[in-house]
Amino acid sequence: MGLEKAVVKKQNKNGIEHVMEVQFNPSEYSVNHTAQYFEAIPIGRDAKEGRMQFKRSSFYEFKTTLYFDTYDTKEDVRKEIRKLESFLEKDPVFHMPDEMIFAWGEFTFIGRLQTVTQNYTMFHSNGNPIRAKVQIEAKGIISDGTSSSAVPKEQVNNTKVRNLTGIDELWMLAQKEYGNPNMWKDIARANGILNPRKHSRTKQLRLPSS
Repeated sequence: MGLEKAVVKKQNKNGIEHVMEVQFNPSEYSVNHTAQYFEAIPIGRDAKEGRMQFKRSSFYEFKTTLYFDTYDTKEDVRKEIRKLESFLEKDPVFHMPDEMIFAWGEFTFIGRLQTVTQNYTMFHSNGNPIRAKVQIEAKGIISDGTSSSAVPKEQVNNTKVRNLTGIDELWMLAQKEYGNPNMWKDIARANGILNPRKHSRTKQLRLPSS
């Protein structure tokens, strides 16, 4: 069995689309998850008399470095990097970039790419870069088989309702309730949502049984 390569996919209105298989698996990646609190301190009292109150959990912050090399073909390595940069471009219809899926083994990150930092380290005689180190940073959700947000399917029933507010997406709700972000289509179908990018953010959504 050969070495499994990490893959990058795109999720949009047309479903999931393969973008690239990485040339070299990353040597490391980092995942940062934080919780936000605010201080509730009575007026005129010291901090020791106050208490911390939970505000909300943040999205996961995902960072890794990918390497690109076209030394053998001498093609411009920027052609491959442009595939990553496409996740930073706004869809002309829905006015949001597509969601990025980074999958490697049991680890899957789904979210929005925020930064693509490119460092070119080797060049062809014509000046075109043929080797590059690219650092990517994104925010979203993860699924690795150990996520506490994954809910066993038997615990999900069709009597549940949820509100989506702020910047929530259907796939975020699907990940939280079912442990599978791809079940956003089931939620959309159960609630008569034809365009997931244009549904009411305050509408109550019924969760179908899995």
